[in-house]
Amino acid sequence: MGQNFQLKKCFLNLQLLVRCWDKKFYCFSIGERVENPKYLKNSLKRLKVLQKRVSRKQNGSKNREKAKQKLAILHEKITNQKSNSQHKFSFKLVSEN
Repeated sequence: MGQNFQLKKCFLNLQLLVRCWDKKFYCFSIGERVENPKYLKNSLKRLKVLQKRVSRKQNGSKNREKAKQKLAILHEKITNQKSNSQHKFSFKLVSEN
């Protein structure tokens, strides 16, 4: 089904259950649902294109190095997007409860 996470606030003795369902949304024990961000779909399409470009370049060429650099930049961007959305999600949980 999904993964369960327990979040506790000591000073309020509040316990919140978070379930991850089918990579579509998060469901809380209080009945609230939050959609997952859709940024990853577009990034994965771009990732596929750039990986294909790298594979078509000749080994050791300058153009292959340039393509690898663009691919590395996209990988870093995807990592930053994921960590940003996780931070926003956790901040929302902490600030609301």
